[in-house]
Amino acid sequence: MAALRWTLASACASLGAPDRAVEELDAALATGELTLAEKARFSGLLARCYSNLTRPADATPAWQESIAAARASGDTEALAYGTAAASASRTWDGRIEEALAFASTAARAIESLGPRAGAQLPPHLQIGVCLAELDRDAEADQALENALRMAEQGIGTDYLIWGYNCIARLRFWQGRWRMFARPARWSIEVGITGRPKGHAMRTNRTPDRIDVVVVGAGQAGLAVSYYLQAFGVEHVVLERDRIAESWRSARWDSFTLVTPHWMTRLPGCALEPGSGRDFLPRDRVVTMLERFGRGLPVRTGVEVTSVTLAGSGYQVATSAGRIAARVVVVAGGGQRRPLIPALAVGLPEHVHQSDASRYRSPAAVPPGAVLVVGSGQSGAQIADELAGAGRDVLLATGRVPRVPRRYRDRDVHEWTVELGLYDQPTEAVSDPAELTEAHPMLSGGRGGHTLSYQQLARDGVRLLGRLVDVHEDRLWFGPDLPANIGYADRRAAGFRRAVTTT
Repeated sequence: MAALRWTLASACASLGAPDRAVEELDAALATGELTLAEKARFSGLLARCYSNLTRPADATPAWQESIAAARASGDTEALAYGTAAASASRTWDGRIEEALAFASTAARAIESLGPRAGAQLPPHLQIGVCLAELDRDAEADQALENALRMAEQGIGTDYLIWGYNCIARLRFWQGRWRMFARPARWSIEVGITGRPKGHAMRTNRTPDRIDVVVVGAGQAGLAVSYYLQAFGVEHVVLERDRIAESWRSARWDSFTLVTPHWMTRLPGCALEPGSGRDFLPRDRVVTMLERFGRGLPVRTGVEVTSVTLAGSGYQVATSAGRIAARVVVVAGGGQRRPLIPALAVGLPEHVHQSDASRYRSPAAVPPGAVLVVGSGQSGAQIADELAGAGRDVLLATGRVPRVPRRYRDRDVHEWTVELGLYDQPTEAVSDPAELTEAHPMLSGGRGGHTLSYQQLARDGVRLLGRLVDVHEDRLWFGPDLPANIGYADRRAAGFRRAVTTT
């Protein structure tokens, strides 16, 4: 029975299911029927699993029990297993000197058993990782190279990938990019991205001490994770809610992208045949990002509350504890928080207010006239939808450009690429105001269509100038409506001229 539980626990731990492994190990240890050597191995693996579950308080007594049982049994291999687990635990705790001492003990114990490269590699890699953490780069180089020589004696690909990943990370930390490329590329070629979720990104550390923390599991954070994983960089993606949460809960029901599908680029993902000119609705975007996130080390339900400098890295405070990271990538997006005009507080309580992230559909808006403040893409699209549903809509306009959805049988974004506007460097922009200008009015709804002030007015939207003041039930609007319409028209005409002269 002990052998069966060991096999099951080892398999669960290797396949990224440490919680299931803990159940098997606890059940075996609770029987009291294990030999001292078996108890040492079971407790050592239990320590590793607890660490992978970010439970250091449980990991410490487990590896202590493992070492005690191994010494009592006189089993050298069991001692190596326990001290290797202790080294990993101490690395996660940031006690690197102790971790190095335990790893060295494990390596010596294994070496005394003869040429068994598969068993020797983990502690030798751990020695290299510890030396790198202590900034003893030359010694770390030597330790990792020695470990790889053992790996090349014929042990499994999995250990060899691990070894190359360790060296790749060390080169990355040292800024030795040319030397970093070879082991990183080798890892990709042998299929690191196909390894089980959560396994490829771990060496001997859990997420409370890790190379890179990525904040946010939207399209940017997931794309960063894809490349970090491809290059063997240990990392974790922290998301306070679910993957693609903003797309799920901060978009209205009929929302579609304003960019055609051929512009939706995620690494390693191919377009479905014939879908290049589609405009993806919200739910398809969510499905696409969920599918893309499979196999990436994403931890959902973990909110990052602060990031502070700490030595040569950062301390990341989260709802699940603190994480020490060498690098932090903030991929939370630049438009997560709505910009509410300060004068909105002057509206009486009986006036229902909602920002674009909370708007869902015309049916969900209380009865009566609706004022949409702002004529950027969201405001114009919401006003368009409300008017189409027969609602009485007023639109407080702003200085927003417009472009035709299609011109000369081509989508506006096809022309924008051909004109080279997306390749234009910042220093080539003559008017700095263009850098902060709103995106042009445009819609991907109903197969994609043009939005303009004239079209909205034809559909029954009452156009107003900028909202400038509120006092109880009275609102004041600026006299800038004609100027806003003229500006939008001039920008559309300028776009057509640019196309004509290409």
